[in-house]
Amino acid sequence: MIKLNEIKRMEFTITWRLLYLGFTQEYFDGKDVIDYAIDKLRESDDEEVCELAGTGEYEKDRIRELLQELMLQESTQDEVEFRKIRATAVSRVLQSKNENYIDGLMELTELWVGFDFPNDSPHTFQGRYNEITPEEYYTQENYENLFNKNILWLNKEVSYLKKYQGH
Repeated sequence: MIKLNEIKRMEFTITWRLLYLGFTQEYFDGKDVIDYAIDKLRESDDEEVCELAGTGEYEKDRIRELLQELMLQESTQDEVEFRKIRATAVSRVLQSKNENYIDGLMELTELWVGFDFPNDSPHTFQGRYNEITPEEYYTQENYENLFNKNILWLNKEVSYLKKYQGH
């Protein structure tokens, strides 16, 4: 689970569409979403926000319905909002470099597999569209290389997303 505080630390704008996508794909939990709605009550008396703030975290269907209603009032895009979630997940993994290169490679691989091998992934998967042998793949040098590629990707992605949300 990703916490909304992690999204905020990335300096991404939190939108209802971001919450909807993250909640329906189980990146965010109900408590975080409800807490966000409670905070939003200070600046909004929107009926859906009020109802969401009073919803129990176990009422997943109702949370989803209310988020969908709120999201439809925005002019945000699924792709951009999901990219915020993805960038935050990548940042979390890169925050502490694994001392064991095999574990580190597995962690990076699991991260990108979880996002279903996106075309813009900086990660190379051993044996997927390449002929890299396990002996070539599972090395400290390859881990360093892929870790650094992920850092570069993240920096570019964050830069793009911050510029995009400014428009």
